[in-house]
Amino acid sequence: MPDLLYAFFQGMFAAFTPALVLGAAAERGRILPILVFVFVWATLVYDPIASWTWNSAGWAAKLGVLDFAGGTPVHISSGASALAFSLMLGPRKQKILQVHLPSSIPWIRLKYLFL
Repeated sequence: MPDLLYAFFQGMFAAFTPALVLGAAAERGRILPILVFVFVWATLVYDPIASWTWNSAGWAAKLGVLDFAGGTPVHISSGASALAFSLMLGPRKQKILQVHLPSSIPWIRLKYLFL
């Protein structure tokens, strides 16, 4: 596999994993602190875990861990971080949890077409 292709592959995981964490911050935090959090989290949390798992010299790889789909560096780290981040931010504001009336005519039509 060419090195550039492998770098793009790893970059995709490095961009997608913080997006999973940001789902916990939706409608709760401001954008600038979230962007700072993403940079710091990706550098201090995701990068070492990915290196441990996917680098042939990493300690997890030496123990025989085979992770092809990103279960450890992507899903476990982002899930635990999303839980910690959402606990830190607190509950969502109540006004956002209100039920809104549907406003998209094509989606409403599709809904009643298949009922």
